[in-house]
Amino acid sequence: MERNYHVFFQVLNSQAMKAKYSLKGPEEYLYLNQSQTYKVPGIDDAEDFDVMIHCMQNIGFSEKEINEVIDIVVGIINLGNVEFES
Repeated sequence: MERNYHVFFQVLNSQAMKAKYSLKGPEEYLYLNQSQTYKVPGIDDAEDFDVMIHCMQNIGFSEKEINEVIDIVVGIINLGNVEFES
Protein backbone atom coordinates (compact mmCIF):
# COMPACT_ATOMS: atom_id res chain seq x y z
CA MET A 1 0.00 0.00 0.00
CA GLU A 2 1.24 3.45 -0.78
CA ARG A 3 -0.13 6.93 -0.40
CA ASN A 4 1.19 10.02 -2.11
CA TYR A 5 1.55 13.31 -0.27
CA HIS A 6 2.46 11.95 3.16
CA VAL A 7 2.42 15.43 4.69
CA PHE A 8 -1.27 15.75 3.85
CA PHE A 9 -2.10 12.60 5.82
CA GLN A 10 0.13 13.77 8.66
CA VAL A 11 -1.67 17.11 8.93
CA LEU A 12 -5.09 15.45 8.77
CA ASN A 13 -4.13 13.08 11.59
CA SER A 14 -2.93 15.82 13.93
CA GLN A 15 -5.79 16.56 16.29
CA ALA A 16 -4.49 20.10 16.80
CA MET A 17 -4.44 20.78 13.06
CA LYS A 18 -7.85 19.19 12.52
CA ALA A 19 -9.29 21.52 15.15
CA LYS A 20 -7.39 24.63 14.01
CA TYR A 21 -8.41 24.28 10.36
CA SER A 22 -11.74 22.42 10.76
CA LEU A 23 -10.38 19.55 8.68
CA LYS A 24 -12.25 16.39 7.78
CA GLY A 25 -10.89 12.91 7.19
CA PRO A 26 -8.74 12.16 4.14
CA GLU A 27 -11.61 10.39 2.42
CA GLU A 28 -13.23 13.84 1.99
CA TYR A 29 -10.39 15.30 -0.08
CA LEU A 30 -10.03 14.59 -3.80
CA TYR A 31 -6.23 14.64 -3.76
CA LEU A 32 -6.23 11.93 -1.09
CA ASN A 33 -9.22 9.70 -1.73
CA GLN A 34 -8.31 8.34 -5.16
CA SER A 35 -6.42 5.29 -3.87
CA GLN A 36 -8.80 4.75 -0.96
CA THR A 37 -5.75 4.02 1.20
CA TYR A 38 -6.01 6.17 4.30
CA LYS A 39 -4.00 4.18 6.84
CA VAL A 40 -0.87 2.10 6.36
CA PRO A 41 0.02 -0.53 8.96
CA GLY A 42 3.08 0.50 10.93
CA ILE A 43 2.79 4.20 10.07
CA ASP A 44 1.54 6.65 12.70
CA ASP A 45 0.73 9.82 10.78
CA ALA A 46 0.10 11.88 13.92
CA GLU A 47 3.47 10.88 15.35
CA ASP A 48 5.16 11.53 12.01
CA PHE A 49 3.59 15.01 11.98
CA ASP A 50 5.11 15.75 15.38
CA VAL A 51 8.51 14.48 14.17
CA MET A 52 8.26 16.68 11.06
CA ILE A 53 7.51 19.77 13.17
CA HIS A 54 10.40 18.92 15.49
CA CYS A 55 12.74 18.56 12.49
CA MET A 56 11.61 21.91 11.10
CA GLN A 57 12.38 23.50 14.47
CA ASN A 58 15.79 21.80 14.59
CA ILE A 59 16.85 23.23 11.24
CA GLY A 60 15.83 26.72 12.28
CA PHE A 61 12.28 27.28 11.07
CA SER A 62 10.52 29.89 13.21
CA GLU A 63 7.02 29.20 14.54
CA LYS A 64 5.73 31.72 11.99
CA GLU A 65 7.45 29.88 9.14
CA ILE A 66 6.15 26.51 10.34
CA ASN A 67 2.63 27.90 10.52
CA GLU A 68 2.96 29.34 7.01
CA VAL A 69 4.06 25.95 5.64
CA ILE A 70 1.10 24.25 7.32
CA ASP A 71 -1.22 26.97 5.98
CA ILE A 72 0.04 26.22 2.45
CA VAL A 73 -0.35 22.45 2.91
CA VAL A 74 -3.93 22.89 4.14
CA GLY A 75 -4.64 25.27 1.27
CA ILE A 76 -3.44 22.70 -1.26
CA ILE A 77 -5.53 19.95 0.36
CA ASN A 78 -8.62 22.16 0.05
CA LEU A 79 -7.76 23.36 -3.45
CA GLY A 80 -8.28 19.83 -4.72
CA ASN A 81 -11.96 20.09 -3.82
CA VAL A 82 -12.56 23.32 -5.74
CA GLU A 83 -14.91 22.82 -8.65
CA PHE A 84 -15.24 25.23 -11.54
CA GLU A 85 -18.32 25.90 -13.63
CA SER A 86 -18.35 27.38 -17.09
